[in-house]
Amino acid sequence: KDGTNFRKDMYPEYKSNRVSCPEDLIPQFDFVKDAADAYGVLQLEAAGYEADDVIATLSTMAVREGCHVNILSGDKDLMQLVTKDDGGACIEM
Repeated sequence: KDGTNFRKDMYPEYKSNRVSCPEDLIPQFDFVKDAADAYGVLQLEAAGYEADDVIATLSTMAVREGCHVNILSGDKDLMQLVTKDDGGACIEM
């Protein structure tokens, strides 16, 4: 919540060149969480980790268990998770 994570602990300048989150976006986070709750959508957070870390961990674990994973995100950094779809378990975006 406060923007701290393990990467900032290791490297204080992590993302220091990024602009701050737009003020009008901040209230939307709770709105989206409330909407997800209303529709019964499972939400996972891990203190000290960013969303892409959680997505990567869960996706990789799911593929190891034989699941086919679809990631719906505009975050291009997650493209590194994509694996070949050979008819078995894979990660797609």
